[in-house]
Amino acid sequence: KSLLILLLCTLCVYTILAHEKYEKQMKWGTYRPQVIMGIKTRSEKAIIGGLMWQNYERINPNELRHRSGMDDQLQYRWMKHDGRNFGEQIIEDKLNNLKMTAHFVKHSEGEEWTLRLKGEALRSNEPTKLLSMLWYTGIESVEDGDKVELANMNHARIKRKGGMKNVLLKGSSKENGNFDLQLRLNKCSASREFDSYQFSVKRIPQAEHVYQAEHVYKNEMFQDYQEVQRLQRAKEEQRTVSSTRSIRKPIATLHNTAVSNGNLAIVQRIIKAPFELDIILTKASQHPEKVVRKNYSQKQVTTQIQKQVELYDKLFSERFPGFASKENVPTEFIQFAMSNMLANMGYFYGRAKHINPI
Repeated sequence: KSLLILLLCTLCVYTILAHEKYEKQMKWGTYRPQVIMGIKTRSEKAIIGGLMWQNYERINPNELRHRSGMDDQLQYRWMKHDGRNFGEQIIEDKLNNLKMTAHFVKHSEGEEWTLRLKGEALRSNEPTKLLSMLWYTGIESVEDGDKVELANMNHARIKRKGGMKNVLLKGSSKENGNFDLQLRLNKCSASREFDSYQFSVKRIPQAEHVYQAEHVYKNEMFQDYQEVQRLQRAKEEQRTVSSTRSIRKPIATLHNTAVSNGNLAIVQRIIKAPFELDIILTKASQHPEKVVRKNYSQKQVTTQIQKQVELYDKLFSERFPGFASKENVPTEFIQFAMSNMLANMGYFYGRAKHINPI
């Protein structure tokens, strides 16, 4: 009898530990099928991240790339995704002559991850375009202590230089723990006048609306655009008018404003293909830059991606030997179909509406 009790207790402990390990490993993922590229935690008060971009020289709200949908000028697909640690996505933006490859890799038992965005010309015989690339991070919570802030913000330097040379976001979350997020531009073809990051950190009073980062960006951009249009019309009509707004130059950049208790941070960089941008999330530390230099250098991230690609192909051939051993079997298409099913499994808590304004 005592032996049976001991076995049952051991089984219970093993089950609990296995569950905790699984939950830890599955904490982060591409659980946002409503956007083209999005990452979030599998939790009630989730930490979310997402990518947005558009032509820097054209101000058109309908051309902002963010939400998933039907568009003849935009195609995106997951070529590889294991549902747990790794994913490879191809994005083809015909309007902006951009082909972007995204590699998502998790590390440290799922608690840290890197996202590499590599851009090149979709049509090599045409020039690439200047792009406004934005990454946002938010916490779906308004509780005290849950916040995202710019750790290396110096208002005097930002005002003098017009932006930030590097970006370090520090996040605090009671449910998900504290984290550091860094953006590192490894390569870019844009001129030196665009060698800084712009930002906006805001407090969204309704936690379930944090995901609407694109509306924050559009509001900042188009309010100034409307004011510029008003002043231009007055000039053409030879009227003298005064402006109550301080218009930033160029228009399509964020205002470089931040609140101390924000739950949404948007970071912007003007880039041009070919480019390579790394977004790196790590557990909070006193010296996050040293952690990245030690564990996630440009070369290390490249090696980690290559290993994951090789591992994915190896496991696929082992687990689906019938496809791998036959000739003329479209293995790439089978991987594509399975990967998109796994990558587009979302995680939602509570009630939410997907707003698609006409």
